[in-house]
Amino acid sequence: MKTSLKKKIFEMYFNMWIPFLVTLILAFYLLISHQLVQLRVEHLKNQSYQSQIYAIQYLKNAGKENGEVQALKKGAKHFAVYMAGVTGYRIQIYDKDGLLADSDSQSGQLPETKDIQKSFETKAYSFFLQHGMKYLSFSSPIISLLDNRMGQVIGSIRYVYPLQEERMFLLQVMGAICLLSLGILIINGYFLRKNADSITESVRLLKEAAIQMQNGDLSQEILISSADEMEELGVTFDLMRCRLKEYISRLDEQSNQLQRFYNNVAHQLKTPLTSIIGYSQMIQISNDFDSICEDAFIIEESGEKLLHSIDVLLKGAKREALYVPLHISRFMIFEVVEDAARLLKPRLDRLKVAVMNNCDQAMIQSDREKIIEIILTLMDNALIHSECRQIEFWTEVKAEKILLHFKDDGKGIAAQDEEFIFNAFYQGDSSKGMGSGLGLSICFALAKDLAGSLQLKKSERGAEFVIEIPNLKL
Repeated sequence: MKTSLKKKIFEMYFNMWIPFLVTLILAFYLLISHQLVQLRVEHLKNQSYQSQIYAIQYLKNAGKENGEVQALKKGAKHFAVYMAGVTGYRIQIYDKDGLLADSDSQSGQLPETKDIQKSFETKAYSFFLQHGMKYLSFSSPIISLLDNRMGQVIGSIRYVYPLQEERMFLLQVMGAICLLSLGILIINGYFLRKNADSITESVRLLKEAAIQMQNGDLSQEILISSADEMEELGVTFDLMRCRLKEYISRLDEQSNQLQRFYNNVAHQLKTPLTSIIGYSQMIQISNDFDSICEDAFIIEESGEKLLHSIDVLLKGAKREALYVPLHISRFMIFEVVEDAARLLKPRLDRLKVAVMNNCDQAMIQSDREKIIEIILTLMDNALIHSECRQIEFWTEVKAEKILLHFKDDGKGIAAQDEEFIFNAFYQGDSSKGMGSGLGLSICFALAKDLAGSLQLKKSERGAEFVIEIPNLKL
């Protein structure tokens, strides 16, 4: 069976406070009880001094004829009744042989306690129970002052006092303390309930938010205003919700990009294959040499597109599946640009695109093949998407690195696409359906492999990229 959080808080509260209050009440009970008894004992001590004076006077007069011991035995009853009337206590007179007189013998016999024997040496007191009542027994010695017995103890005066008044007073005080403790417990319980409501409300909000997230609803903001750790937990929980929402959004976007990628790849492969098959069939049935040459040219162009699409896909798959080590050598960027332009010369000539290689003769130490791959991909993108008529390269030599600039005079890259062009599968609105969306992301990763970078630079016309190529150690 589950126990609610609020119930656990109250259980913890009562488990802590009730033992503390019980211990405190018990301590007060013992302390007050002890103080009341001590006050009564002090009062009896004062009474015993007055009784001692009276006994001395009485025995001094009566003891001249018959002796003090005989006078005590003879006048014990009178002495006990008189002292009971004066003090208000039940008085008993003892000598060394035992009880001589009792001021209230009709109330029943009292048990003898240890203080009686001790009183022949000093004042003493003890307690006893009778008929469910607690009594205080206080005994004081009767001392002789005659010359021949000076200072000798000849008897004892016993004061018997029922602690009824102290008991009633103690019960009243303890009742007030218990009521006060109960009031404190109730008041604290009231404030505890308010705090518990605040805590459980925060937990309830977090629980509801977790259920909404479990059901896929990440739109509801989590707001907890408790000014404590629960509020901090709520802020952290809401941050997790936002990040999860962002992550799911990114997954959806990547899923959409991947779907567009599949559609584009299918189109990029299907279109040239259809052209190759169709024009191959036309060549088989045609007898016109010029028509055959034109069809063969279209087949070649479609084959190049197909080869390019497959090459891009293979490069992307290779980067994901394999670690390709660097092959570092020393070379000139100028020569790499010349080699790349030479490889694309048939396409450049056919599209009437000029390449301006303004790179200087500076040497660099890096992976030649990866750099030429970056250059070829940038040129290929320009030929496919930009409708440019000129591509220009130039370099900036800085300490331990070279900045290679690539610029075309085409239609450029839309401002809304600039932030995303290096993301895999991303295609701007102007290039959808053309290419796979992997080219620039592969270039970006290759530059990073070379401990460099690839950046898009603002340009008034066309697109300009800057490739940072640092000197690498062999």
